[in-house]
Amino acid sequence: MRITHSPSSLASHTGPVLFSGQSHATALTGIAANAAAAGLPATVFSGAKQNLVKQVQHALATKAQGIPAEFADAWEWAAHWTQHHGVTLPPDTNELRSLRNFFCYQMSMFKKNKLSAKSAAKFAKHGIDLARYKAPATGSGKRLDDEACLQHLKAHYAEHGTYDLHGGCTALLLTWQIRLLKTYCASGQSARMRAIAAALPGFSFGSWLKPGEAPIPSSEYGWWAMAREFRVAAKTKPAFRGKVDPAMSVKLRTWASEQLALQKQGLLSARQAGELRSLQITARPSYRRSQAKAALLASARAQNSLDDLELRGKCQRDVTTFLGAALLVTMMRHGAASTNIYRKLCVYPAQYARMAAAMEPFIERLDAMATKSNLTRVRAIYREDPDLCESMFKVGKLPVNAYAEQTADQGARIALLAQGILEVRDTMRRMNVRQDLRAQAF
Repeated sequence: MRITHSPSSLASHTGPVLFSGQSHATALTGIAANAAAAGLPATVFSGAKQNLVKQVQHALATKAQGIPAEFADAWEWAAHWTQHHGVTLPPDTNELRSLRNFFCYQMSMFKKNKLSAKSAAKFAKHGIDLARYKAPATGSGKRLDDEACLQHLKAHYAEHGTYDLHGGCTALLLTWQIRLLKTYCASGQSARMRAIAAALPGFSFGSWLKPGEAPIPSSEYGWWAMAREFRVAAKTKPAFRGKVDPAMSVKLRTWASEQLALQKQGLLSARQAGELRSLQITARPSYRRSQAKAALLASARAQNSLDDLELRGKCQRDVTTFLGAALLVTMMRHGAASTNIYRKLCVYPAQYARMAAAMEPFIERLDAMATKSNLTRVRAIYREDPDLCESMFKVGKLPVNAYAEQTADQGARIALLAQGILEVRDTMRRMNVRQDLRAQAF
């Protein structure tokens, strides 16, 4: 059973009971038991039962990427939104977060003149003019103009020789600082904040003082020096969601481990906690919440006999499947950043180090044939008939009908590529690769 929303009530609908024949309380009892068995802390449910029910309910009622079932794709959903609200950024709610993210990405591509032909045609079809787009609501009220604030801060530095603010600064600059530091302490640096810091030589959120705030004590100088050293090393060996790369030096790994213990004891300042999250030595609270939601959703699907893992893309990220192994080859062959691989495949640095070592001979052997077009084609061939492809790929051949769409030489290269991907998949199985694929549920 799927619960669907009428288009006119997407933002406010709370829906009927979560599962057929069950009350909210009954459904939650079962979910809580399963989540506890999976090791989730009981505090996950404290004071948030109804909110969690709504979030799970929404996930069960939507298609891939959180698109409501009544819309064919994200562009149709966007068209419905703009008809009622204009070309504006949707609020950051559970029901509309996917649409909000869609708008943000499409607008980013539009501003860079990189909007795909498909998206341009879809927006034109639905009469959506991105040039009229407005995003006044960011979650903290009206978004302040970063460029204007940067110019004010640069002028302040030129006059006073410091980025630290005083009571005589403009209200705009003081409000901007308060918002940025609040985010920094709670979640670490975002991409937006990294861009701001990059535009200010010698700037650090960790030492950016508010009016009347005491300077960082000398007892913390050593701590911040180690944090800077870790940041430099992390450019090539980044930590990820609380897991440090095993290739990091023993000194820095030991320091990171000590900080985790100090944070649990409440012995670090808010800025130090923010810096640890920026370095990903500790996981951001938003990630921990998404993990809890993912576990609850998995339990809900199990109880309700709903299996849309393929719909959610899980099977295409599982490296012990052909499609997941193909994704791994694609990302490694084309130089994806380590953190992108961690995020996409739901692995941590230590696990990926094992995978990368095992992949070295395959990447070297498949390099010439693993072009983007060949990798796209081999995945498409596999999806048409997985069982037939399994048997054909093992002997270095493609299904007969696949040869009709390319030259003999190209077909031979794709067949060898497919055979290599099967070997990669089998290698990942023998290694017993562990992926935290629950993270893809939301």
